[in-house]
Amino acid sequence: MNKSIGVIGGLAAVGVVKHIMNGSKNNQEFPDCSGATGDYAFDIFEGPFPKTWFSLALDNLIHPKVKGETKQLVQEMYNMVRSSLYATIGAGLNFKESVLLANDPNSLEKVKQYFLRKRNITEQEAERKTMTVARHMALLMSEDQTKQAFTELWYWVKNGSNIAVIGPNMQAVFENTSLANIRMDDIKMPFETIYIALPGFEGYTYDVNSGYHCIRGIVISVVDHSIWSGDFIYRISIWSKPKYKEGQGYDDLFLYTGVPDIKSENLEEFIASTFRSPDFSNRYSQPESCINDVVRAVKIAFNLLMYWSTVNTSMNLVHPDLKKKLDKIRQIEEKNSKLRRKSTKRRKNDNKIAEIKRSMPKENFFWIEKGDNEFSSGTGGGKPLGRLRSSPRVHIRSGHWRVYNKGTAEENVIWIEPMLIGSGGVAPRFWKSRLSKG
Repeated sequence: MNKSIGVIGGLAAVGVVKHIMNGSKNNQEFPDCSGATGDYAFDIFEGPFPKTWFSLALDNLIHPKVKGETKQLVQEMYNMVRSSLYATIGAGLNFKESVLLANDPNSLEKVKQYFLRKRNITEQEAERKTMTVARHMALLMSEDQTKQAFTELWYWVKNGSNIAVIGPNMQAVFENTSLANIRMDDIKMPFETIYIALPGFEGYTYDVNSGYHCIRGIVISVVDHSIWSGDFIYRISIWSKPKYKEGQGYDDLFLYTGVPDIKSENLEEFIASTFRSPDFSNRYSQPESCINDVVRAVKIAFNLLMYWSTVNTSMNLVHPDLKKKLDKIRQIEEKNSKLRRKSTKRRKNDNKIAEIKRSMPKENFFWIEKGDNEFSSGTGGGKPLGRLRSSPRVHIRSGHWRVYNKGTAEENVIWIEPMLIGSGGVAPRFWKSRLSKG
């Protein structure tokens, strides 16, 4: 077996890289999941523009302390995955054609033509590169772990590399919004694949070799699985950020599950039953506390998708910092439209645009968060109705979704946000992060 296949296997259900396998089997240490730690190699997965192994940057896949042969294996894996992704997607293949590339003359010809278009090379060199990609695809599909991870990555790159980042306040709001009235066919995916980042989320998954990992994101994809199961289904994957420990290496955790046709099933119950099922917990050896954390994270992700459908346009969710740069580019382009094509000023403006674009992330980032000042905390007005009574014990009234005129042109989704009830005699307030009562 190719030496790098073990490293590529780490790209999936048991981590990005399994560098060293002789660590403790029962590491019970809980890492700090509250946010930045001061270690840049791990803090790149936090903040408003978090990195992920999906970003396909080598710095995201390897800790600075990892060196020597292991680093070389990671580089081999990185090159293999990257070249296979861009060649098959660039050639216009669908996923089934990509997987079966070595046995499909028509697909091989498409990849060959891709190389001929992209580079000034001979036909013989293009054929050699095509067969290299075909061998890489066969290798990536040879083990379940690499097959599952590459599937996720292929669809994410193919469908636009979209990352939705949910801030802590909105994580809390979505966690306390019920999906009991929602079915899968109520979900309107903004993209066929989306990575939902949860920086600072306080929840864990568990690996028998490296212990507890902080959950940092959920990937939801619409995937054609006809090549394996004959079903057109969703995939839900849970990604937890890496850890580094002497004697154990640099390792993340990646759990995944397929979703069958569940259009008529209560989504709240489906999430709970799927991730609390013996099949899922036994497959990944997850303790009950981690299963509960996974359910919380997946619930947040699906509530985001429902929330997205209530927003007029995805541009309303573009991160403010990114929107400023896009607006700046638009303003410069408007000025350019009034200048001669070869003028010195226009050339300087073009350089400014190029500089701004270089500072922007390659992925499409969307930002979903509200500041504390955007949550209601008024005392209410007017005379109370009925008899006066003491404020009830402080508790959270869960939010929920209402779908009106379902299946018609007038269909409308209304979000009833969760509220904090009985807050010291003042009117009910919207839920805030970490149950803020003051």
